[in-house]
Amino acid sequence: MRTGKWILLGTLLFGFIAGALLSRYLTLNNSTAQNSTAEYADMDAMKAILNENPANLSSFMLTSKVIAPSVVSINATVSAGRTIILNPFHGLEEEEVENTQAGTGVILSPDGYILTNNHVIQGSKELNVTLYDKRDFSGKLIGTDPETDLAVVKIDAHDLIPAEIGDSDNLQVGEWVIAAGNPFTLNNTITAGIISATGRGGVGLAAYEGYIQTDAAINPGNSGGPLVNLKGKVIGINTAIMSRTGSNQGIGFAIPINRAKFVLDGLKEKGKVLRGYLGVQTLNFNRNLVDYINKQYQMNFKNTQDLLDFLKMKEIRGVFVAQVLKKAPAENAKLAEGDILIEYNGKKVNSSYELQDYVAMTLPDAQASMKVIRDGKILELNTIIGTRPTK
Repeated sequence: MRTGKWILLGTLLFGFIAGALLSRYLTLNNSTAQNSTAEYADMDAMKAILNENPANLSSFMLTSKVIAPSVVSINATVSAGRTIILNPFHGLEEEEVENTQAGTGVILSPDGYILTNNHVIQGSKELNVTLYDKRDFSGKLIGTDPETDLAVVKIDAHDLIPAEIGDSDNLQVGEWVIAAGNPFTLNNTITAGIISATGRGGVGLAAYEGYIQTDAAINPGNSGGPLVNLKGKVIGINTAIMSRTGSNQGIGFAIPINRAKFVLDGLKEKGKVLRGYLGVQTLNFNRNLVDYINKQYQMNFKNTQDLLDFLKMKEIRGVFVAQVLKKAPAENAKLAEGDILIEYNGKKVNSSYELQDYVAMTLPDAQASMKVIRDGKILELNTIIGTRPTK
C-alpha cells in the first residue's frame, strides 16, 4: 500500500509540475497581440526557454514564433524579353515583357540586410520585400555570389527583428530542424524535419557545395529562406530540392550558415567575396579513389581496406592529396602527393567539399595549419594562404 501511495503522490507531483510548465508555454504561445511589436515583446523570454529545454512540441511552436518575424517574401521583377504587338494606331511594335520571380529571404541585421539566393533575384530590375507584418519596401541589391548561389539585399526599415545566427560546423545527422519560407507564394509557412546528411556534395548546383540535406518540406518559393534548429538559430539557407516532380520529395538542400555568413560579410564590406587559395586537388575515400590509385600508380588494391592497410591507417580519415600545384601555398607548406590531409586550421576534414569550404573561408594572406598522415605518421604543416584566382 505504501508503494501505491508513493506512486500516487509522485504522479500528482509530476502532473502539477508538467501543468505549470505547460501553462508557461501556453501563456507565451497564446499571447497574440494587436500588432507585431506587442506580439514579439517576449522574444527574449521565448529564446531563453528554447535554450533551457530539450526538443518537444512546445519547442516547435516557440521556434516557429521566434523565426517568423525575420522571414521576408521577395518578389523580383525581371525582363522576359521582347515581343511583337499590334498597335491599332502605329502598326507592329516591340514591347518588353516582364515576369515576377518569388522567393524568400531572412533578415540578419537590425539595419535591414537580408540574405537570399542569387537565383531568386537574378536578372531583377526591381525588388519588392514584404515583411511578416505585411509592411513592404523596395529592396536594394548589395551584391551577389553566383558561386554559392547567395545574394544580399537591403531595405530601409525600422523595428526589424533579425534572426540569430547559429553554427553549422558541428551539426549532427538526426537533429530536428525547421524550414521557414513562402512556398508557392503561401507566405509564412513553417515545415519541420531532420538533418538527413551534412557535407553533401556532387549535386552540381554551385561551385561550392557541401550542403546540409534535410527532409523538411522545401518547395518552389522556399529558396533563400532559413533552416533553423530548435533553439531558433539559423543554421542554413534553403536553396534547392532534388525532385522528379518539381515539388518536395523529402530531399532538400541548404547552404551552411557559416559559409553564408562569410559571403554576407564580404558583400557588405567589399562588394565582393575574397576567397583563400591552397592549390591542391584532393579525392574522397571511396571506390573511385581505389580505382584512381590502381591506375595512377599501377597498384592492385581490391578495396578501401587494402588501401588503408597500405597507408598504415586504422580507419578512413581525411582526403587523399592527388595533386599539389606548382608555386601554390600547398607546395610552400611541403604538402606532397599521396598525403592524407586530415585537419585544416584545427577542423577535421571529412571530404573534399569541406576542405574546399575551409580554404575558401580563409582570408588571403592568413596563416593556415594542416595535419597530414604520411608514411603512417602525423605531420603538421604550415603556410600562408593565397588569393583564389578569378575566372
